[in-house]
Amino acid sequence: MNVLEGLDWIDACCVCHGMPGISTWWLESIRKWYQGGQQKGIYRVGRRGGKSSTLCRLAVAEALFGNHFVAPGDTPIIPLIAQNRDRASELLTYVRAILLACEKKEKEDFRANASEICLTANRVTFKVFAASIAGVSGFTSIFGLCDEVAKWRDADTGANPATEVIASLMPTFATVPGARLVLSSSPLGSLDAHAKAFSRGITGGQYVDFAPTWVAHPEITEEKTHELEPNEAYWSREYAALPTEGDSLSMFSPHLLDMATRAESVVPCEPGVTYVGAMDPGYVRNPWTYGLFGCRYVGKEIKRSMVLAKEWQGSHSRPNDPEAIFSEISTIHKSYRGSVGVYTDQYEHFALQRIALKYELPVSVGERGNQLARFESLSTLLASGQVELPASPQIRSDLLSVQMKVTPNGFTIGLPETPDGRHADSAPMIALGISKCTVDPDPRFVVMSLEQREMVSLAEEYRKAKLHKDPWGRTEETF
Repeated sequence: MNVLEGLDWIDACCVCHGMPGISTWWLESIRKWYQGGQQKGIYRVGRRGGKSSTLCRLAVAEALFGNHFVAPGDTPIIPLIAQNRDRASELLTYVRAILLACEKKEKEDFRANASEICLTANRVTFKVFAASIAGVSGFTSIFGLCDEVAKWRDADTGANPATEVIASLMPTFATVPGARLVLSSSPLGSLDAHAKAFSRGITGGQYVDFAPTWVAHPEITEEKTHELEPNEAYWSREYAALPTEGDSLSMFSPHLLDMATRAESVVPCEPGVTYVGAMDPGYVRNPWTYGLFGCRYVGKEIKRSMVLAKEWQGSHSRPNDPEAIFSEISTIHKSYRGSVGVYTDQYEHFALQRIALKYELPVSVGERGNQLARFESLSTLLASGQVELPASPQIRSDLLSVQMKVTPNGFTIGLPETPDGRHADSAPMIALGISKCTVDPDPRFVVMSLEQREMVSLAEEYRKAKLHKDPWGRTEETF
């Protein structure tokens, strides 16, 4: 039995044990790759498109039926490489499930631990690796699986190490004729290592194929993918498997902002709502922006609402005075019962915390290095109708100017300077505030119609058993 025949047999075993079968697209694509004889398989496939489940079965087929010669004394390795060891361990768990479905007995046919699975009969070892240069050298590979290559990130630098990792990995295949490596991923942009390999197309050394989610995994319809990801830009990238074109794209669409904007600029204090503030300090050229946020009922739905917004513009002759600003913010928080404090970025936060302490205003710092995640979360919440913003031409302008920039190492947030000197100054504050606005209103104090009360009655019972995380999230840095 060769590898392709073995893959069919393994797939049949998995189906008999309740696992989904490999799709026709995947089977035909793998056959074309193997019949072409190329060493590398480059796959650009949408999220939930069956990449991991299919390629793990192919790895097992290579281990059980691959005709690979490895010198005595050397251990044939199948590296499973992912962004981190936790994700690579998930691939290893799936390999174990496949072996069990094939009637392989643990401890008798294979030995398994958290980082590797060793087949007893032919000495082949599946081993997990994080995507780092140091970790993928010094062994002999017969097959390799690199998972979501376009989204690898170095924990220290934030760079995508794929080019260096693959260059370090390739020598491990050098002494094994017929050894193959598969690089699979949904796309990001057109500049990362996976995108560049894909753009070279089919050559004598690599096979390339592409499929959106609903083609690679027909059980998930195109309509369902739109339900899973309402943001059109993210949907196009994650499910249609189309990389971001150009070097940047707008983070927020005018339509989504229109849908989220209410008529009033300020919402008065409401009983049962927990409020949290957010600010982005500025002194001279950039304004000091501030917003107050709370989860509140808007009609029948709970939305993360920005109930008011303020900003202070300084100048070279009269820069913003933190004490005067904190005095105003403190007055606002005292008028909104249930306010728990203000989040800020890292800029001068130690000094700002001490000044704010005079006004009994707790100031805490948002998580470091988390700006991209906060903006992506804000975009998703806007697309799903869970955010309410005040009527403000300046806020709208700031949010529309936010860009997601594509780099060889993935995405970053761009806050371009506008002719008036702004850098989307209210946008980072809004993204931070919405991310910290997580506590639902207490229905015991909310004025609701009978219909609304019936709607939340079950949620009220659930709330009694639910442990809410402290919305302020105090740390040792919090005064």
